Amino acid sequence: MLPVRFSFQGKELKGIHAIDYKMDVVFPGEIPPLDGFQSRYDIAYRINIPYQRPELGYFKRRNERWDKVKLVNYTDQPVTPINRLKKEIKPTRRSLSQKVRHRFDKWRYPVQQIDQFDERADRLWERCKSDFGLAIVRDARYLNWRYVDCPDVSYLKIGVFSPSGAELNGWAVLRLDGIHPQTACLVDWLVPNAETGIAEILRRNVEHSTRLGGAQFLEVCFPEGSVPDRLFRAHGYQPAPAPATLMVHVFNPDRVATDTLQKTWYYTLGDSEMY
Repeated sequence: MLPVRFSFQGKELKGIHAIDYKMDVVFPGEIPPLDGFQSRYDIAYRINIPYQRPELGYFKRRNERWDKVKLVNYTDQPVTPINRLKKEIKPTRRSLSQKVRHRFDKWRYPVQQIDQFDERADRLWERCKSDFGLAIVRDARYLNWRYVDCPDVSYLKIGVFSPSGAELNGWAVLRLDGIHPQTACLVDWLVPNAETGIAEILRRNVEHSTRLGGAQFLEVCFPEGSVPDRLFRAHGYQPAPAPATLMVHVFNPDRVATDTLQKTWYYTLGDSEMY
């Protein structure tokens, strides 16, 4: 799977991501030589969301020049506790109009758990890629490698489908056993920016699954001001500062500059190997 492919302004670039070293069976837990990757794969850059200060420790000892891009926009929201007197979650109290709308949504856009990503995920990515300046190519190949075949973490994959099931209209990846107590993590998310109705359906189902999983909090992470960031903020998500910094090691500045990465990278929690 190495290197990870990125979509950049309508073109594909090869990049190295810290998560590669953690998950790829060719390099289990090892960090490959950067020079070898640069010459073998013709990579343009390496990116990471580390939880260390870039000017100290690991990065300084390795004598690598990392450009600090920007602080990650890291948010969470308390999820309302539920009454667990019964095995099923007590439904959220809704008005009559909300009930009618939600029933219509279930018929029009069925929500199902995804076991394996297929060509429908490829078609969804083709619809979405123009929404981003720079992003990991989130096609079926990548998604299965990252979230289905991951050897040590189990992810819940949720999809919003067309009534016939022929098309995947949006998906979310949820980790219920997050790295913080009583906290679930929305690890990844892909919905076309224009499909606000799909995004709202998916958000509700993510929060419902969080409650079912017994978590009290839900963490999300998107570029500040992006469409999904505005969606979650509109529903009460508040900033929660974290010692995470978006980092980039540029091998070829002529192909992709640091300031371009800063302005255009679509990142989620799944872009960090910690999740």
